[in-house]
Amino acid sequence: MLKKWMTAVILMGLLSACGNNSSTEKKDDTAKTPATSATTTTPAPAEPADNSKDSAAKSTDDSQASADKKEIPADFKTYENEQFNVSYPKSWSTYDSKQLNNPMVKVAFYDPKPTGNFATNINVTMNADTTYSAKDIADSSTKMLEEKGEENGMANYKQIDYKDMDHSGFKAGISTSSYTSTQTKADIILSQLIIPAKKNTYVVSFSATKEDYEKSKDTVLKDIIDSFTIKE
Repeated sequence: MLKKWMTAVILMGLLSACGNNSSTEKKDDTAKTPATSATTTTPAPAEPADNSKDSAAKSTDDSQASADKKEIPADFKTYENEQFNVSYPKSWSTYDSKQLNNPMVKVAFYDPKPTGNFATNINVTMNADTTYSAKDIADSSTKMLEEKGEENGMANYKQIDYKDMDHSGFKAGISTSSYTSTQTKADIILSQLIIPAKKNTYVVSFSATKEDYEKSKDTVLKDIIDSFTIKE
């Protein structure tokens, strides 16, 4: 059960070399295929969480969702499907997530011209289970990867920060962790926006070398997180 949920994290290791692999790229005009939901189960915490911010948030209408949309930078483009929107740098390429053979992974993008041997990348996963809070999910992921990260290409995994936040009218959280890629030996920072919404739980994962993360955390990463919009 947990291994299915961990796809959002483990994908980082699989994408580490994709910046130099043109076979993983697909044309952006195919990126608007509507996503379908996947059903998985997360490890059970002591009690289920109340995922909605309040009853008013649950009944947010289309006009409110429209008002919540953020302006995206001029050098960004937007991916859109039936469940969510997310924006990313225009210069990035689309990773063919079908190669991962996991329906939870809805879309992934990467920098095709990395400065080193690890390509900065993002992916969005969607899981049709909203039972648990963002912190429950972050804590379970951290525990698993501290124990088994190395066998999944992520050595010395540790959480370095976690913050609760409100996003899209729901109680969400951002978990930031570090690890060493066993493939490239690069030190990687992984930030994940986790949003248990009304029908699905969404995880937006951003991964970069420590150096690139420091350069982009207040710009590219912030813009990606701000752009993420749920349509539920």
